[in-house]
Amino acid sequence: MTGTVFFAHPGEVYHLWCGQCCEAKYKFFVVAYTEPRLRYFLINSAPAKFQRDNAELMSHQVLLSAADHSGFLKHDSVLDCSTILGGDTIDELAAKYQANQNVYLGQIAPGPRGVLKTIVADSRVLSEKEKQAIQAAW
Repeated sequence: MTGTVFFAHPGEVYHLWCGQCCEAKYKFFVVAYTEPRLRYFLINSAPAKFQRDNAELMSHQVLLSAADHSGFLKHDSVLDCSTILGGDTIDELAAKYQANQNVYLGQIAPGPRGVLKTIVADSRVLSEKEKQAIQAAW
């Protein structure tokens, strides 16, 4: 994250306000892809009950160990690859970053990245358009 030009890359983690969440709050967002607008996966402390009750949705949860993500995770968490949230434009995210560089938290580790790629390739939950965009970006 150096230099004056801002680029968001797949796998980067940002701490942003989630107005789309059931309870609006700050969440950890992972860039899924960037065109035409940023799209994100969410990191959760644990799968929600509706996910735990659905084998298909549970198959889209990627374990993120706190040990591999010590820069921003205090405990093991899950990356939810079953849902893509709409997001900012690059310029909007850049403005948030320029106002507070602490919104950028780090990167998803290589192991979970590989798991994510497999989940996306085999997904029956994500649309073909989303799958293609993610596969092209990662």
